[in-house]
Amino acid sequence: MEIIPSVLAKNEEELAEIKKKLDFYSGPLHIDIGDGQFVSTITVGREEIERAFLRQLLDVHLMVSNPGDVIPLWMDIPNLRTIIFHIESTDKAPEIIDTVIKGNAKLAGVAINPETDLSTLNYVINMADVVHVMTVHPGDYGGKFLPAAVSKIRDIRAKHPTIKISVDGGINKDNIGLLAKVGVSACVVGSAILQSDNPEQEFKNLSI
Repeated sequence: MEIIPSVLAKNEEELAEIKKKLDFYSGPLHIDIGDGQFVSTITVGREEIERAFLRQLLDVHLMVSNPGDVIPLWMDIPNLRTIIFHIESTDKAPEIIDTVIKGNAKLAGVAINPETDLSTLNYVINMADVVHVMTVHPGDYGGKFLPAAVSKIRDIRAKHPTIKISVDGGINKDNIGLLAKVGVSACVVGSAILQSDNPEQEFKNLSI
């Protein structure tokens, strides 16, 4: 199971602090982008992220209300691996995946919020490379893990045994073992690493 540190920065000062804490790490990063509408948080944008992380693969999680308009602005970042957008934010998910994301040879991730019924994904899940299950309400670091999401993960894995499932929110050493058991492919971890006194050691602890 992959452990991917997350980056959620509201300004360049926060971004610099996160970057410093992740100096030990050279693997893929999960970049959270908020527009102040779909989520209340407004984050730094593409230019700041591109300057900060030139050499690491990036999974960009767009917590925005107009993903079809925003996604093209990120597509030509050379180290972009995956674009993740929310199923709740658009009724044009198939078009976004097919023409915008896969048309540019990137991986497509569809995120689903804790309160959203899994059936909402039915019309698009077979097109996605990743289902990104939110285990907190999105927008800020430090939310409490919502255990009800575990049944949602089990359901996805049972119906779609080969799809990548990433999980995001409130993940720590107390619940990461359970997530591995129910078939999670990747855990996105923010506060457990970045608010630790020793981010590198905490990352290693989670990776065991």
